[in-house]
Amino acid sequence: MQNEGINYIELQKELDLAKSKLDFYKTVLDHSVDWEILQKPSGEFLYCSPSCKQITGYEAQEFLENPDLFLQIIHPEDRELFLKHLNLKRQELEGEIKIEFRIIAKDGQEKWIEHLCKKAYNSQGELIGYRSSNRIIPDTKKMVDSLIDSEALNKALLGATPDLMFVIDNNGVILDYSASNKKVLYTQPENFLQKNVKEVLPPYLAEQTISKIKKVLETQEIQIFTYQLTINNQIRYYESRVVPYGEYKTLSIVRDVTESIIAEEKLRESEAILRAIMEGTADSIWAFNRNYEIIYINPTFQNDFYQSFGIKLIKGSNLLDSLPNSLQPIWKQRYNRALANEQFTIEDAVETKIGTIYIEVTFNPIVNNGEVIGCSCFARNITERKNAEKEIIAAKERAEESDRLKSAFLANMSHEIRTPMNGILGFAQLLKEPNLPEEEKLEYVEMIEKSGERMLNILNDLIDISKIEAGVVKVNNQATNINEKNSIYL
Repeated sequence: MQNEGINYIELQKELDLAKSKLDFYKTVLDHSVDWEILQKPSGEFLYCSPSCKQITGYEAQEFLENPDLFLQIIHPEDRELFLKHLNLKRQELEGEIKIEFRIIAKDGQEKWIEHLCKKAYNSQGELIGYRSSNRIIPDTKKMVDSLIDSEALNKALLGATPDLMFVIDNNGVILDYSASNKKVLYTQPENFLQKNVKEVLPPYLAEQTISKIKKVLETQEIQIFTYQLTINNQIRYYESRVVPYGEYKTLSIVRDVTESIIAEEKLRESEAILRAIMEGTADSIWAFNRNYEIIYINPTFQNDFYQSFGIKLIKGSNLLDSLPNSLQPIWKQRYNRALANEQFTIEDAVETKIGTIYIEVTFNPIVNNGEVIGCSCFARNITERKNAEKEIIAAKERAEESDRLKSAFLANMSHEIRTPMNGILGFAQLLKEPNLPEEEKLEYVEMIEKSGERMLNILNDLIDISKIEAGVVKVNNQATNINEKNSIYL
């Protein structure tokens, strides 16, 4: 039975056509590289293309069974962005909405997604859901982000660097510049931009700059030169590094090196003064590394060592190998003490070709970053001082011996003086005896005279000894008869 007004044949044709179109669209979507999604307004998945597997690692059926899976795989930092997007697309807004966010694929890999979304309507104009197309944009996104980050970094670096930068073409025209502080420019930008360096810089510097630019463009190698300019009535020193910047342009990186130049000049001056002191001193100065190799030697030590051992030391000579075999163990022990970071001073007597010399040596470790890398030595010839000390000691010993002899002499002299004195006093007392025969008186007087002569001789001897010690009388050594001399006192 056939209903009146309904043409089932035409209806069947339309259904077949619709089914054919649906099969066609599904086939296209199924083979699309993009991840195509059709969702109901409630969020339930009506369709999910198989390409989701390649993008997310999940099967299409998993999304169809669990609509929340889509939100779950979005990167935690981007979920708020996607939720705002969901709220936006539910509003009465027409047109396509585009956002970018990250997802965490099934294998844990992070991927950037470009998400295009718009509302879907049926033939009657009724909203049936939302259609979205998703594609991977890792390379593009990373490239853009990298460029943005690189640009920001370059701007930050240029803003932070104290260097001046100038882009100059092959004709010497200044095309662009970068300066964190315009006050340090030779002149203001309006006076040098799009102008030739010959119009801006002093002639000598302009010629030098153009010459370096030509060399850079010919060789594609960096050129470095220094120059000076007077800015604000002050002489400033600059270092310019010219590098290739394209086929016909160069980049000149200019740095103010005034402080460095001044510091270097002061350092050279200090080194010259120090070298003059070290090389002009009468003391020996030398330094060596951990291999006992000389890294510095002054002329005094060089000459003294040659005179002492017949070997001329130079920079690089091995100190131990240059010493006689008998001295090597002694000096190696001393050098090792210094290399163990010990500072000390020694006095030593050294047997040399010119005799025994006495030296005083101070050992000072050379420390760099907490590590001993060598030792410096300062030596002084103290032979004269040592000889003087010996003379003083000998003189002291002679003086002490002389004092002992004088004491013994005085003790003996007191005895010698007392003997004739007793004779004088004794015989003088006897002369006082009454009724003393004349013959005895003459005998006593004679004895008194002999004792007086003996005392006089003793006193004369004392005076002569004093004169000899004082250097007033020279000693005349000659043979004499002791017995005759003794007869005076007998």
